[in-house]
Amino acid sequence: MPSKWVLKFYLALRLSSLEKFSADGEPLPLLVDDALVNFDDARAQAALKVLADLAATTQVIFFTHHKHMVHLAGEAVGGQIFHEIVK
Repeated sequence: MPSKWVLKFYLALRLSSLEKFSADGEPLPLLVDDALVNFDDARAQAALKVLADLAATTQVIFFTHHKHMVHLAGEAVGGQIFHEIVK
């Protein structure tokens, strides 16, 4: 299992790559699957706000099965479109 630092770096690398490719042409969607599970609340909220801002220019799909992360995501997106799928 990669260290928490490596997972944060990988997310930052994905976001910067997406911004670079989107600036050069058609925006690409971003799929995120439990990438924030090892973040503390403050860092998770900051990352979710970045994803919410990014959603203004490209499609962001964030998957998680952690109820707490769903709550944080709902707060981060504010009035933006947010769909919660409950089993």
